[in-house]
Amino acid sequence: MASDLSQCCSGMERAVSVSVSRPAAIRGAASERRPVRKAAGNRRRSVSSERPEAVRRPVFYIVWLTCMCYSVGCGVQQYIATFATMEIGQSIAFGARAAMCMSVGCIVSSMVLGVINDKFGAKAGLAYGALCILLGYGCMILSIQRPILCIPAALIIGFGGSMYTVQCPLIARTVLGSRDYSSIWSLMMMGNSLIGAFSFSSIGLFYDKGGSYKGAFIMAIGLYTAAFVIGSVAIGRGRKISVGSQDKKGVVA
Repeated sequence: MASDLSQCCSGMERAVSVSVSRPAAIRGAASERRPVRKAAGNRRRSVSSERPEAVRRPVFYIVWLTCMCYSVGCGVQQYIATFATMEIGQSIAFGARAAMCMSVGCIVSSMVLGVINDKFGAKAGLAYGALCILLGYGCMILSIQRPILCIPAALIIGFGGSMYTVQCPLIARTVLGSRDYSSIWSLMMMGNSLIGAFSFSSIGLFYDKGGSYKGAFIMAIGLYTAAFVIGSVAIGRGRKISVGSQDKKGVVA
C-alpha cells in the first residue's frame, strides 16, 4: 500500500514537472525565434530604404532623360520603309531592302557598341551613336533628291539604332551602380516604354502636316545629340558620386 502510494506521488510529481517545464521550453523557443524575425524585418527595411536612394538623386533623372531621348529617337527609324515608298516614290521592294539594311545595321551595332564601351567607356558609346545618326539621317535627307542614297543611309542609321537597347542599360549601371540595378532599370523601362509608345504615332504627323519626313529626321539628330550631351553630364556626375563615397569610406576606415 505504501509502495503504491509512493509510486502514485512520484508519478504526479513527474507530470507536474513536465507540465511546468513545457511552457518554459515553448517560451525559450519563442524567444529564440524573435531575433530571427527582427533580423528579417531589419533586412527588409534596409532593402526598401536603399531602393529610393538612387531615385532621390538628381543624376537618376538625368540618366532617365537620356534614355527617353533614345526611346523617342529610335522610333524614327521605323519609318524608313514608309519614307522610301511614299516620299521618294520607290517601289515596295526598295523600301523593304532599306528596312532590311537598317535591321542588319542594328545587329552590327549591338556588337560594336559592346566593344566600344569595354575599351573606351560609356561616353565613347554615346559619341558613336550620335555620329552614326548624324551621318545616317544627313544622307537620308539628301536621298530626297538622290534616292540611291537611301540604302546606305539606312545601313548607317542601323549602326546607331541599338542605342536604346544596348547603351541605355550600360549608362544606368555605369552611373547609378549595380546595387538594386534591376529595380532601377525596371522603373526606367516603364517610363521609356510609355513615352516611346505615345510618341511613335506622332512622328507620322511630320509627313501628314508637312508632306515630308525631313522634320522627323532632323528631330532624331537633335534627340541623339541631346542624349550625348545629357548622358555625358550624367557620367561625369556619377564619377563624382563614386569618388565621394570612396573618400567617405577612407575617412571612416
